[in-house]
Amino acid sequence: MPNSGKEIQPMGSKDSHSNHQHHPYKHRYLGYDPLLLLVVSQVILSFLIPFPMIPLIIYTRSKKVMGEFVNRHITNILAFISAVIIIGLNVYLIVISI
Repeated sequence: MPNSGKEIQPMGSKDSHSNHQHHPYKHRYLGYDPLLLLVVSQVILSFLIPFPMIPLIIYTRSKKVMGEFVNRHITNILAFISAVIIIGLNVYLIVISI
């Protein structure tokens, strides 16, 4: 195939005929990048999840509260391990961010 003299420019690179740079996230919401908003919202959610998770584990393992629907022993162990992992990862994230 003969070369027409024009090179294919990757997305986001400057075109020789234009100073306009293409950005895949050109639409912004309230002046913020939507991808940034998504990441920040997920970080906030990851820090807040232990607050309802710990009481949920405590209440669902109580026969007095749950009656016949109380969690089995293995479910309590897995829930506790999950809570410890989530809290541990959040602490790690805080430590590496400081």
